[in-house]
Amino acid sequence: MAKYIGTDTTDVKSLSSLDECRKVKNDCVKGSYKILSIEHKDSFEYPKPPFSTATFQQDVSKKLGIGVNDAMSAAQKLFEGLDLGGTHVALITYIRTDDTSYAPEFIPDLQNFVKENYGNEYLGEIKQGKKSETAQEGHEAIRVIDLSVTPEKLAEHITDKRLLKVYDIIYKRTVASTMKPAIFANTTYIIENGKHRFKMTAKELKFDGYLKIYSNYTDNEETDEDNQIIKVSFKKAEKLHVDEEPLEAVEKQTQPPSRYTEATFLKELDKQGIGRPSTFATIVKVLLDESRGYCVVDANKKIVPTELGEQLSDFLTNDFGDIINPTYTATMEKSLDLIAKNELDWVDFLTEFYEKLEKEIENAGGDTKKCPKCGNALNIRRGKYGLFWGCSAYPNCNYMEPFNTPKKSNNNKNVKYKK
Repeated sequence: MAKYIGTDTTDVKSLSSLDECRKVKNDCVKGSYKILSIEHKDSFEYPKPPFSTATFQQDVSKKLGIGVNDAMSAAQKLFEGLDLGGTHVALITYIRTDDTSYAPEFIPDLQNFVKENYGNEYLGEIKQGKKSETAQEGHEAIRVIDLSVTPEKLAEHITDKRLLKVYDIIYKRTVASTMKPAIFANTTYIIENGKHRFKMTAKELKFDGYLKIYSNYTDNEETDEDNQIIKVSFKKAEKLHVDEEPLEAVEKQTQPPSRYTEATFLKELDKQGIGRPSTFATIVKVLLDESRGYCVVDANKKIVPTELGEQLSDFLTNDFGDIINPTYTATMEKSLDLIAKNELDWVDFLTEFYEKLEKEIENAGGDTKKCPKCGNALNIRRGKYGLFWGCSAYPNCNYMEPFNTPKKSNNNKNVKYKK
């Protein structure tokens, strides 16, 4: 597919109206499309770095369709080891880590494995991930322990499909991380019709590199149209045979940010410095806990807040905004790391925190909604049919009334949320 890029004198990214599209379409003469210029250029697609806990959870959730907690449960079993032919064997390294490097003694074995199984032309440098400012690097990256235990060999001993899938992606990520990049031959064609110009890009795999082993787990199928693998070949000045109606106007509107999946939510936590390898799965577990009722996962695996979750978020944001926010949480994580290193006094830290918290609680005070029957406070409760106001003196007082979603304002202070 070729995209409109303007005229011989003016470049455009898009046309702003349907009338402009009609004008271009009327200007172009049917049967007069030809190749104006051709440009060849190679591009490189590098392998991803070794797995940290965060990237492992993101990839497994996204590419295998496995929930974060299920992924960590499977990884824990692989770490603890399985019975393989009467021998208990640990299959992967420790699963809670923020490091993306391997132990030095493992690297020669990995490089020799690639040379022996794929040839020296596939051996590259180990891809290292960008080090996080908060990375503690107490353990090496997640990897397989014994490269001779291939996913195929493991399948001879166990039948658990989830374990096999998780092991397969860890195994292939381990091997791929030290292989050379894939090379693509990109050819850009500029097509002319009178003064109008169109661009089409053909992309063809030239050298598979790390895709030799990792092709099942790449994001190629999710890239935009410009990056799709298309095999076409034209010559300069060649006239193109096109359909009677070759031009199509495609309307694109600005879309709001999509809701988080488990994978994208973890990616955002990692990006903002919230959480640690040992807490990522717990954060997701609490968020999606059915008994709490904060969020649900829809048919598209998107995390959707419930009415209770939205109300709780509004309450915490309005009345505790100084401490319930990503920046403060990330700063607290860093402070806890400094305490662990004896670089920050924990008494001073907690004193400052509780002073801030006391002020937040004091400022959150105000007129509590009262029960018209007995005068006690009304709490927001959740029942079979959703949220409602219920008397805090229940069961002595059984007063209740329908719950109307309050607007974000200071009038909602001291609203209490109960299950």
